Amino acid sequence: MKKKTEKMNNSDTNQAEQLRENAVSNRFKNISDITSDEIFIKNVESEISKLRYHRNKRPKPKAGFRYKRDWYDQMTDSGNFNSKYFLENIEKIWLKTSSITSNTRNVIQEICGVAYQNTIINYAKVDVKDTVSET
Repeated sequence: MKKKTEKMNNSDTNQAEQLRENAVSNRFKNISDITSDEIFIKNVESEISKLRYHRNKRPKPKAGFRYKRDWYDQMTDSGNFNSKYFLENIEKIWLKTSSITSNTRNVIQEICGVAYQNTIINYAKVDVKDTVSET
């Protein structure tokens, strides 16, 4: 019984991976296709707003203390914590030709990576709905 369940789970996993691959190969031929995709842009904006929300939600430091400055403060002070800056630099980061600092590069790569995953999931869901409606 256990082997049947494992086989079913493996086939479901393989089918999900195949749908994701189809979503990627049919829609995105190169990196600039990804960075100009409307859903990807919305997902980047969404991830940035989530980070802002969580950052603003943290408690005030005790009297006489302050938070240590980090990447968020640096990017906010320089005006670079916005989707425009992220979208301008992610292509260079993915192509490994970026000259920005590693901290900034890591933040952009993390946020855009999550946004890309959400974009692929979104398109895979759309493809599944289309496939189901055709049958």
